[in-house]
Amino acid sequence: MGFFQFDQQYRSFFRECKISSAKDSEVVCIQEEDTVCESSPWTEMIRRSGFCRKKYKLWEETQGMCIYCGKSILVDDFINGNESDIEHIIPQALGGSSEWNNLTCSCRQCNRSKGDLTAMDYMLSQSSATLQDYLRRLRFLISAGLITKEKYINLMTPKTLLFRKV
Repeated sequence: MGFFQFDQQYRSFFRECKISSAKDSEVVCIQEEDTVCESSPWTEMIRRSGFCRKKYKLWEETQGMCIYCGKSILVDDFINGNESDIEHIIPQALGGSSEWNNLTCSCRQCNRSKGDLTAMDYMLSQSSATLQDYLRRLRFLISAGLITKEKYINLMTPKTLLFRKV
């Protein structure tokens, strides 16, 4: 690949990130450390754009798959919003925030199907096999240190427990 093609690829990528950033501006308050996997081919591009870096980290923590169905999502598709979305684990309609521990990576089909359900309520509406796969995925992500305890709790909380006082 020549320098011109490489440069054009970067420009196209950032143009898409800028568009994607405008679409998802509510997510700007994500707070997380600024490390990026050094082996990623996207490393330099991601370092240049804070919003894209945060989207990349959401993608990376689910190992490039939809948190709900396990479908593989390509990094450029997630960053550009192609058939994938930043997903509110606890929907904003139920008081969920746009903070890091309430956001995850999902395919567009699952995000739309989930609607205003919590992650757990949505998964409980799926088949038993799909629910078991989801629970295995979460156990792996938490044990591997890829997601925080707070995010794990959000992913496991049904609506009935949201408003209970502890």
